[in-house]
Amino acid sequence: MNYLTLVNLKSYKQHKITYKIKIIMTYKTTISNTSFWYNESQKTVKFMLDGLSKTEINTITTDENIYQVNSINRSKRIANVTYNRMSVYTEDLLEKFTKTDVSTSKIMVLISILSTDKLFYEYMNEVFKEHKLLGDKQVSRRELDKFMEHKRIENEKIAKWSDNVVGRIKRSYFTFIRDSGLIDENNNIKEVYIDYEIQKQLENEGFKQFTEIIL
Repeated sequence: MNYLTLVNLKSYKQHKITYKIKIIMTYKTTISNTSFWYNESQKTVKFMLDGLSKTEINTITTDENIYQVNSINRSKRIANVTYNRMSVYTEDLLEKFTKTDVSTSKIMVLISILSTDKLFYEYMNEVFKEHKLLGDKQVSRRELDKFMEHKRIENEKIAKWSDNVVGRIKRSYFTFIRDSGLIDENNNIKEVYIDYEIQKQLENEGFKQFTEIIL
């Protein structure tokens, strides 16, 4: 079964949280207006584990300015995006996310983004993974440019995106892989650590295609 063609692999309920294992949807531009939001993800997950719905999380984070932002719209956006990302995980993995080391939890945030954005996944699988396999020391912005140009030629939907949007998407990709610890400030590729038990659980629960890119 080709996971790239699936919209929803599995839905199930544990306690008060309904989980959807999302395996890549359609091409979209929403990533251009988001950040890595590691600390914000930690806060959102704690509310999820308390049994709060997305609507309830939106309300409490806005009313109390949990994310420490300067607008209600931004607060709602962070709540919605981080909730949707982290909803790919089971309750057990969410519990471990809140308790594990920083390196592992950052990788979990990255995997949640890869799981919910088709184009970012394809970039990481087709370009970043190749950098690692070839033993390259740096991630090349030129290769990202070539990747995007190829996708704009190949896909009618992406071809309609403005240069400004594509530029923001490319900047987001580098921000995500840097904030997750995969590269340093000079775009040098780094070795990353992930808790062994969590890695195996991720792979057993359908995320092996993502750990193979990252590790």
